[in-house]
Amino acid sequence: MKSRAGNHGKTPNGMASDRRVYYLQRKDMAYLKFILEGHEGLASMTTLDPECGKVEIRPAPGREVELDALLRVLATEISLRST
Repeated sequence: MKSRAGNHGKTPNGMASDRRVYYLQRKDMAYLKFILEGHEGLASMTTLDPECGKVEIRPAPGREVELDALLRVLATEISLRST
């Protein structure tokens, strides 16, 4: 398996993935992860810097529009800004 650094925007199975970086309050990080996990297969979330609330969200191929809609709703509940 290639290292993450060598995948250049691809998931472990080789499919292209849209990398999105967001900042949110630290207290909301677990909540966001919980919501994403509840929408099974929608997206994966990785914490890039827990101190400043920086996360990476990668939507599953073909589910980008669904993720965008969910994030718009969540942005009314939590502080969520994209880079």
